[in-house]
Amino acid sequence: MKRSFARLFAPALLATAAIAALPGVALAQWQWRDEAGRKVYSDTPPPPSIPARNILAAPGRAPGAYVPAEGEGAAAGDKAANNDKAGGSVSTIAASNDGSQAALQAQKEGFEKRRAARLKQEEEAAAKEARLAQRAARCQELQNYAMGLSQNARIARINSEGAREALDDAQRAASLERTNTAIAAECGAAGG
Repeated sequence: MKRSFARLFAPALLATAAIAALPGVALAQWQWRDEAGRKVYSDTPPPPSIPARNILAAPGRAPGAYVPAEGEGAAAGDKAANNDKAGGSVSTIAASNDGSQAALQAQKEGFEKRRAARLKQEEEAAAKEARLAQRAARCQELQNYAMGLSQNARIARINSEGAREALDDAQRAASLERTNTAIAAECGAAGG
């Protein structure tokens, strides 16, 4: 009975051992070509010196599905590969990388300028909206006060001694005139 048990589980044990013996390539998420053209597999991103066109696979993408940054196309990658095969010099590759870095830097600067302009525009729009809301509230207060004055609502003020005193007709008329002038100036329309 021991032999049949061993024969039954021997293939499973062998398969488990084979899987465990696989190199770390199966677990790697990044794949790229280094400066010498060798494939590198890693679970960490490539160093910054590796151009995007040399990255073959990235996390979450199938091998070969990595799309390089804008400005770097398949033609640039094919050109670099042909230079390597034809014995292209390291300085040619370095110059290509410098061009890519310059293009990326220009894109980054353009993005930052557009972002700053958008933020400034949003800030100005928010400030304008706040000013309009404050102006509308002030106009509403003035119009309410003018309405109260014109309808002979009882209105009092605090005199210089700190006591309340009701407005007489002359004071009411003067206050209504000042309020209507303020409404015309601040709200753009004559009050009622």
